[in-house]
Amino acid sequence: DGRYGAPGEKRAKKKKATPEEVEQVNQWTRERKARHRLRMYFKVNDYFFTLTYPKEERPADMKQAVKDFEDFYKYCKKEYRKRGEELRWLRNIECTPSGNWHVHVVLNRIQDTDLIIAAAWKHGKFCRKYCGISLVFFLFLRIIRVQSKVIAGLSAIHIVIYKHKEVRG
Repeated sequence: DGRYGAPGEKRAKKKKATPEEVEQVNQWTRERKARHRLRMYFKVNDYFFTLTYPKEERPADMKQAVKDFEDFYKYCKKEYRKRGEELRWLRNIECTPSGNWHVHVVLNRIQDTDLIIAAAWKHGKFCRKYCGISLVFFLFLRIIRVQSKVIAGLSAIHIVIYKHKEVRG
């Protein structure tokens, strides 16, 4: 990487990064950006939930899952605008090795958010959670980390989250 060696030695030649090193840096960047967005746009008691599909309605590929989320997003955005609020969200679409597609979402909370979500998601159920923002950091970043490593059993991340007080240092 072009760093100096021991005193009296010449500077080492710059080495090209390996694909593994590039992937690690890219992963750190994804996590850093997600942490920044979570801190910037979300607060305690915002929603962290999972949108799921019934077995017979699972999408065939990522393109269909993204389309389904876009429909969900447009409906939520319309309802938030009716109430004079801004919609803020983060999402992560995943597929387990068994073909179970699901979407992890963080959404800012307004009055009747749970009703809006239930009406907007027409493909199955959503697992609703309230949580403190520090716990959302941990879980959402864990989801991003696990997804990038393609570990079997991704759906095991559906963790029950309890409302708790946020602790800031």
